[in-house]
Amino acid sequence: MVMELLAGQTLEERIAGRPLRLDELLNLAIQIADALETAHGKGVVHRDIQPSNIFVLSRGQAKILDFGLAKLELPPKGLSSAVTEERLTTPGIAIGTTAYLPPEQARGEEVDARADLFGFGLVLYEMGTGRRAFSGNTSAIIFDAILNREPIPPARLNPGLPVELDHILSKALEKDRELRYQTAADLRADLKRLKRDFDLGRMRIVKATRSREPSGREHKAVAASRLSLCCRSRTSPTIRGRTILSTA
Repeated sequence: MVMELLAGQTLEERIAGRPLRLDELLNLAIQIADALETAHGKGVVHRDIQPSNIFVLSRGQAKILDFGLAKLELPPKGLSSAVTEERLTTPGIAIGTTAYLPPEQARGEEVDARADLFGFGLVLYEMGTGRRAFSGNTSAIIFDAILNREPIPPARLNPGLPVELDHILSKALEKDRELRYQTAADLRADLKRLKRDFDLGRMRIVKATRSREPSGREHKAVAASRLSLCCRSRTSPTIRGRTILSTA
């Protein structure tokens, strides 16, 4: 078996309990959403989206790993979905990592691509806050939180997050999958829109800073006025009894 050699670190290692910079967060999140859109387009539901299953190459490229729990929504020709599911799971059993399960998966129900979008929402929450959305000392406590509780608003954990990201997280983490993002493409579009607004905002700040800097002619005028003031201050130490401080 030949596999691609990856140099970098998992997203879990990259987060390491600290929120990512917003520009890095958006760049990686857009790539992850794009990868999910590609997988879902092939009928593949990952069912175990979490930071340890996302690898970030040293040059900043994100890759989704470990499709060991994946489910084929569209089984290969000649193979029924019942046979495919039987090989991968046992009915009524919650498959996946407890802290990153969507409600329907925690209840052992049939899942579709929207389960991955909830998992991605949990990953995105952790990227923005450095903390898991749902945590506890036992699996029962975590299951209860996933099914019945809302996570701490991310802005309370990281006040630097934009309101738009809070809205994206709220929709991705809807417990009712009918109210959740329905496709990875929709989620990616909102992330790209936020990145565009972030980039434009940063450009406006740069332009505003530059507009306050004097032009070439203004530099010469300022320098000349300073030189003139310098000369006057040295030759005329007092004017009408007031001391002139040298700017030299």
